[in-house]
Amino acid sequence: PLFLSASSRRNVAEEAGRFRASVVEGIVRNHIGEELWSLLHVDDEEGEAKSSVDGALWHVRSRASFDSLRLVFERRGALASGLPLLGAFLRNEERLPLIGLIADILAWHRLVCRSLGTVPLSREEAAQRTNKDVIDSLPQEDQAEAAAVLQGFCRAFNATLPRLTNLFECQRNPFLTDDGRVDLSASSAGKGLGAEAIPMCDLTPLHFSLPSHPPGPLADAPGLCTIQILNYLVRSHNEVCEELAELGRPVDAGSQGSAGPGAAALEAASGNVAAVAAAASASAAAREDSALAVGVDTPPAVLRRRLLTYDRKLDLLPLLFEFSCQPPTARPEGELDYDLEGLEIAIAGRLLGGKRPLALQIRHYLYAGEARARGSLA
Repeated sequence: PLFLSASSRRNVAEEAGRFRASVVEGIVRNHIGEELWSLLHVDDEEGEAKSSVDGALWHVRSRASFDSLRLVFERRGALASGLPLLGAFLRNEERLPLIGLIADILAWHRLVCRSLGTVPLSREEAAQRTNKDVIDSLPQEDQAEAAAVLQGFCRAFNATLPRLTNLFECQRNPFLTDDGRVDLSASSAGKGLGAEAIPMCDLTPLHFSLPSHPPGPLADAPGLCTIQILNYLVRSHNEVCEELAELGRPVDAGSQGSAGPGAAALEAASGNVAAVAAAASASAAAREDSALAVGVDTPPAVLRRRLLTYDRKLDLLPLLFEFSCQPPTARPEGELDYDLEGLEIAIAGRLLGGKRPLALQIRHYLYAGEARARGSLA
């Protein structure tokens, strides 16, 4: 019979195979054609489809990360010497996330000073009262916002204090355990590994929140904590600003005269990284030659715009994804490569735009009965 001919049996087998395919498989199969489909999948002895050409259709991309970026930069060796801004960024990246915490510390100082009013506390009262007492003293409608400010202060305090191994001159920080954790309890000195530590929290005595450094040979250790934390963070901000600014080579006078956001963007588009840094630095210098004075009275919105605020997840990883590349023929475990020149331009614009060194003004808290000792009548 005709339907038992060799060509008929072949056609029936092909149609049966098509009916066995899933709806998704049929769509893909019809779209790419039988020739490419035969390259992608072959049937084993049990009739199950298996991949015959890895990566022919789907490409598994390696994850972009800071560690992979640093590895690529180091492998460039001498070739990376032409990327000074990117090198400076990699050297300072670890401490960049902390700089923005300046605003959180000053916000809590501002709230505490407003809450305490004009009648100063004694040192004994400050040691007995807690941060939570400040929150509770506020009107009910303000307490939720104040609690959020306190939470930001605690996060900043606990993240930065471990970096201050010496609190005052050569004196070891008494509020760190042997393994570098924050411990504000009275028995913090000499605590070993694994011992319970008490970090900054809502139940911490208030004198840890009040900046104080009275004259004389004896240092006020609790009052020094926030002072030294602020000094460390502002110093980090200024060092990074100055290093990045110095690495930007000067541009010609005509470019300097019109250096602005549009000019910087134009230079970035042309790939002139040094001009981007120089344009940002020249623009900042034209606004004001001296450092920007900041303190407890600086509006938070203004302060945050002037700080080098950085978060690796929010600021760097999207750029790494944008400027990374991986050949389609690379194996899934293959390493990424990066357009380091383009990445440097993007990072330079983000870090240098509108940023300049800061001059920090810390308002020390004057405890009751200490005005005469400080040579002041108020």
